[in-house]
Amino acid sequence: MSPKRERPISADPILLPALACSHLGAFVTLILGSTETLSAGGRVARALVDAKLRLRFPSHMVTRCEKRGSQTFTEFTVGSLRVIVAIPLSDEAFNSAGAFAKNERQVFFVVPADDVEYAHHRIKKMRCRLEWVRVKSVDDFVTDYMHGVATDLSLTPAQFCLKFIAEYNRRIAADGDPSLQVLLPAIE
Repeated sequence: MSPKRERPISADPILLPALACSHLGAFVTLILGSTETLSAGGRVARALVDAKLRLRFPSHMVTRCEKRGSQTFTEFTVGSLRVIVAIPLSDEAFNSAGAFAKNERQVFFVVPADDVEYAHHRIKKMRCRLEWVRVKSVDDFVTDYMHGVATDLSLTPAQFCLKFIAEYNRRIAADGDPSLQVLLPAIE
């Protein structure tokens, strides 16, 4: 298998088809599938999770903290909830999830889809109480309860898609990589 090439910073933004917003959550899979490298995938995953949390908890402060060790991972905090985005997986991210779980804090451990089983097994071996740590793929975490969020905001699926993509684009702009912004053709 050949290594994936880094998407150049000067590349055009991600263009989704008009039908991407016809089903809630379909656009998330398309955005995730557009990244060619783990590095870009990590930035996209962090922006997707950040956008979801800000739309899901509009009246709460969402804080984002980059943790640096041998690999970077990101922790989001909303009230007592922690969301750790570990792309790529790192010992530091596992240790952070374990520490929160041992203190009986709810943690969502968000990993690439291919690593869900491994991450779940490793969390279990750490003897963490599994009711405190939920391992989810990026796609599953971001799309979970998406219909409820759209309903809470009184938005149609197409309106929610546009609002979500606008929030995602705000989050990805902070990383300074316009090639990871998402464009949609006009939706009627």
